[in-house]
Amino acid sequence: MFEELKPIARVAKTHGKKGEVVCVPADGLPLLLHSGMQICVLPPELKGDRWYTVQAVSDNSSGQLVRFVEVETMSHAEELVGKTLMAHVKDLPQDMDFQDPYMLIGKEVYDEHAGYLGMIEEIMRGPSQDIWVIRGPFDEVLLPAVEEFVLGFDEQGALHVNAPNGLIEY
Repeated sequence: MFEELKPIARVAKTHGKKGEVVCVPADGLPLLLHSGMQICVLPPELKGDRWYTVQAVSDNSSGQLVRFVEVETMSHAEELVGKTLMAHVKDLPQDMDFQDPYMLIGKEVYDEHAGYLGMIEEIMRGPSQDIWVIRGPFDEVLLPAVEEFVLGFDEQGALHVNAPNGLIEY
């Protein structure tokens, strides 16, 4: 049985002389690497490791500074630059669907008071929060994607929200 993998980061550059690398999130995701995590590197080398274990990680202004158990030299770290880091979906946060913009596009959205709002057509990325662009019977609704407004998914995969007062005229 195969376990599902998801791209979560890309190796941007090396750092220091002991094999550390700076990783940046993939596709607008948050910083997801953590100590002990098993990572698959793509594309893999013809010879050598395909799977790496995160030994240590710290967040900084340019991404995450990562040290892998299997990488001990600067030359080995240089071979990882530009590679994509894949993680097992089971190792990612349970609320990953809310953090991955590609999982949200096309989802139906229902407000607990106004009913069907439409479908998410776009995610506007912001420095402090994302804005979901929802098109439907209320034309365009711009909903801040914050915990206080998002209630969750139902069994069919539709999102349920509690839009702030005044956002929707009905």
